[in-house]
Amino acid sequence: ADPKHADAEGSTPLHLAAEGDPLGAWFLGADSETLAAEQRGRLAIVRRLLAAGADRTAKNGEGQTPYDVAVQSGEAEIAKLLAP
Repeated sequence: ADPKHADAEGSTPLHLAAEGDPLGAWFLGADSETLAAEQRGRLAIVRRLLAAGADRTAKNGEGQTPYDVAVQSGEAEIAKLLAP
């Protein structure tokens, strides 16, 4: 898969990995261990995308970089990885 490919809305895989949805998992009954594992998985995905050449400066249709998406979504650990 191409880590730089953007969907119709301009979001790259890095934008999507930065977004996350821990509250959705929580409302579905996930326990804290499951949520922690999910977070670690997304961190690993972000690291792999960056290693594969994903563009951390790419902007989606709303003009946001993956870092912006992570910050807006409250994903502090992912935001640290994506910080400019």
